[in-house]
Amino acid sequence: MPLSVQSLPSAIAFIKAGKLKVVGVVNEKRVAALPDAPTIGETIKGFGQAPWYALFAPVGTPAPIVAQLQAEVARALEHKDVVEKLAAVGCEPFKGTAAQLGALVQADLPKWSRVVKDTGATVD
Repeated sequence: MPLSVQSLPSAIAFIKAGKLKVVGVVNEKRVAALPDAPTIGETIKGFGQAPWYALFAPVGTPAPIVAQLQAEVARALEHKDVVEKLAAVGCEPFKGTAAQLGALVQADLPKWSRVVKDTGATVD
């Protein structure tokens, strides 16, 4: 089963123990924690998704608070042990701005809206 970074952290122990075989990852590039696992895009040209995690604050959070949260997260991501722990579960830190996150969300919405529509997915 293809694994994305979203499912990789919970599966990595099983993969490294040989209890789960990775056929490919949906990421756009290979995952550092599993360098021998190909991307699905290596087999199916153009297929891939850059998975991401983010912190969100409620709408209307004052800009100084958002800036402070952003600075503290960026500071945490400068610690070698944090980066190593993230890399061990297949995550690569990216210290972006609130504006960059907003742009990423807006860019992903049409794609995932189409996936939901095409598959008929619903929330239970």
